Amino acid sequence: MGIRVNKALGYGILDLRTRSKDPKDEDSGVPDDPRWDYAKYLADWCTPGGDGDAGKERDLKHFLNWCIENKDRLLELNAAEGWRDTSAHWLLTEALKDRLKKKLGRTWTAPYSAVSWGNEFQLANVVLFQPPQATDWTRHDDIIDYYEESNENGSVRRATLLPRSTGIFPHDGYLRRFREPTDEVKAKLSENSGKLQCFAFPRDREKDGADITEFAGGEYNQLVGRWDSNRLPPIIKDELVLKHLIEDWRPRVPFGIIAAMEYLGCFPNSEHPDSMINSLRPMVYVWWG
Repeated sequence: MGIRVNKALGYGILDLRTRSKDPKDEDSGVPDDPRWDYAKYLADWCTPGGDGDAGKERDLKHFLNWCIENKDRLLELNAAEGWRDTSAHWLLTEALKDRLKKKLGRTWTAPYSAVSWGNEFQLANVVLFQPPQATDWTRHDDIIDYYEESNENGSVRRATLLPRSTGIFPHDGYLRRFREPTDEVKAKLSENSGKLQCFAFPRDREKDGADITEFAGGEYNQLVGRWDSNRLPPIIKDELVLKHLIEDWRPRVPFGIIAAMEYLGCFPNSEHPDSMINSLRPMVYVWWG
């Protein structure tokens, strides 16, 4: 069998912590990261007799039914993420129904399609999440990708965060604060209230700078100097405030990924600043297999 190129868009991390690469250690290379309860993942989804029985939990139809049954909980998580449009649940379920109708869900499995990690030839420290309804976010064995991702040294494997990204269309355009600023930074944010209020999301424009928790993507990029291919300087000049805006804010995660993570149930402490969901960033991932 030949080696074929895979290219995928999604939200992921580049720094999954794994156990030592000692060849004598049977658990060498296994995730050892507080953001992922890997033991629960294995027990629930990858072990015979676990909750993820191959004929039940792993298929797309069961995921669809689960989403319908847990609508209230999922909409609660959606609102906590900052999305106010309750149609997100309807859009997800209708997309899943359409995918099943077109027989595009036969190969979808929760532990291997919702979260991509550790497959043959993938990078060991990279984890990628994709919305279950986003069938066009992955390409396989594409002739253009083959030539783009090859060089004189052979095939290229890479995972690259999307620069200046505020998300992947149609889930782009909004940034949210996931870590509270320090008292020192809060004071500086208050000093810069005027500038921040001019660019804040409409709901936050009357708030003190230290209380603003959302920005629209274009406005955020102007504030931190990620506008027009980075040719313009940032509007915020204070180094501490700029550092806070870059390191403690992130693009919102699509509803489909939120639902898949809740479904898998092995990514704890979602409200913690260093949780898996708060670590996710838009990225493109290329591997061969």
